[in-house]
Amino acid sequence: MWPRTVVCCVLLVAPSGCGPMEGEESRLVVDPELVRLPGVREGDTGSASVRLLNLGRRPLQVSQLRIFPEGGGWTVAAPPLPALIPPGEELGVAVAHRPGPGVASTSTLRINTDDPDDPAHCVGLQAVQGFVLVAAAPTLVDFGLAASGATVVRPIRVQNFGLAVADALRLEWLERSADINASLPATEIAPGGSLDLLVSYTPRGGDAVDRALLRLAWSTGALTIPLSGRQDLLAPD
Repeated sequence: MWPRTVVCCVLLVAPSGCGPMEGEESRLVVDPELVRLPGVREGDTGSASVRLLNLGRRPLQVSQLRIFPEGGGWTVAAPPLPALIPPGEELGVAVAHRPGPGVASTSTLRINTDDPDDPAHCVGLQAVQGFVLVAAAPTLVDFGLAASGATVVRPIRVQNFGLAVADALRLEWLERSADINASLPATEIAPGGSLDLLVSYTPRGGDAVDRALLRLAWSTGALTIPLSGRQDLLAPD
């Protein structure tokens, strides 16, 4: 007789509730947990989407969405609340930020649900802080040779490449010449905007060379522009 071979089979049964949906309750998962918005210009609005997922086995009720502290330039938009999220499904929420003077760049979105383990879930909100970036072209002005009594005018294009308003614009003379003048047509430049700063030279006799140093300042910075001109001292024919 050949020896007998006995084969034993063991059946492994997973405990009840194993898998991505744990337990019998609703379970909230938020994506993303931190919202980072790129910088936008003052007056424009940046926005992003937040997904509220229910990975439980029962419907998840969303009772309230609130941003705090309030009045910081952040808003949230969602379907009418309270809202039910069926198991395995999701609810889309939109958060937006409108930058401006004194507006906070960070805040928190609080999500109130009936998730027994996470009834008040908080999502961090961040936005790039607005900034001012002013540049002038040309960076220096040479009026060249000018006849006595004649006026030479040169424009300087001043642009704001930043995301915030360049305000409180003003002109300051670091070195002054009586024959060189400047005028500013406005006191602020919007983000992406520009203006023409006009400088002029009217030699009235005296020095052969006139020089000045002009400072263009705003609330958060300044730049300097050297100015020079030469007077034609030769008498006309």
